[in-house]
Amino acid sequence: MVVYERLQAHSAAEMGRLAQALSLELEGWQPGTPRISRQRDETNAAFRSRCMQDWLTAAAE
Repeated sequence: MVVYERLQAHSAAEMGRLAQALSLELEGWQPGTPRISRQRDETNAAFRSRCMQDWLTAAAE
């Protein structure tokens, strides 16, 4: 399982763990600069709202 927070905080260690689990060789590999950017606040708000509505609908059933 890939956990974003672990991947972001400890890229090399997490990639090593994943490579080992997948039997991949990463000799000489170095993590690059993450190309991750924060989503727009309105995108996050819409996603949270939709998830909450789905959860409330499912809980009411």
